[in-house]
Amino acid sequence: MAKVYKSRNPNRGRMYLCRLGMAACAAGAVGTAALAVLWRREIFLCLCVAAALGVLAWRLYHQAAVLRSGLAGENSAARALAGLPQNYTVLCNAKLYAGAQRGEADAVVIGPNGVAVVEVKNHAGSLLGEADAPTWRQTRPVKGGKPMEKTLPNPLRQNRRQVQLVRRILGGEGLKCAVTGYVYFANPHASVHVRGGEVYTGADALCRALQRPQSPGLSAGEMKKALQVLQENGRRG
Repeated sequence: MAKVYKSRNPNRGRMYLCRLGMAACAAGAVGTAALAVLWRREIFLCLCVAAALGVLAWRLYHQAAVLRSGLAGENSAARALAGLPQNYTVLCNAKLYAGAQRGEADAVVIGPNGVAVVEVKNHAGSLLGEADAPTWRQTRPVKGGKPMEKTLPNPLRQNRRQVQLVRRILGGEGLKCAVTGYVYFANPHASVHVRGGEVYTGADALCRALQRPQSPGLSAGEMKKALQVLQENGRRG
């Protein structure tokens, strides 16, 4: 079993703030509506304020749900990556700093075949796209209604930027090794149809890909140094 290091994910705090804001807005909407009924003055204005607070509460609820889904996907990916052999190390929510550039990788995997950067998504439904396209299309069934369709940014492009950051960080410390990128859809209800790129929906398939031979690889000492470099880099922010 691989050793997994988990850093604090700021999205967890954002999710709790969204929930707190949602509760406050919902309470404010109910209180304002009740005041309008009891006071019997400025009823229209009070109802407008109550409606605005209700809309804001709904938006905060939706944002909290998005953050919760992302956190669930990252936790699922961490459990999957823990299934790698014991000579692999996984850094979750790794912050990356290279000069003026900043980023955050959902997971960085260090092993004898080099370093891999994994971008985790928890989308459901059917996803269709091209490896080099700026956006992909997501189609998700809706119970009792028309399927929902929307576009989302191509995660492979985001992943490539993270790979470049990791390569710069390690190269700056004299570590020359293979740095590869992968996108993992953790949601079991995702069906991905993408041409090109390292995109996976199954934990076993992802772990097999992460263990493919790469050149140049890393010795045991170099793996230890790569871990130290990335951990120290993440603390700079």
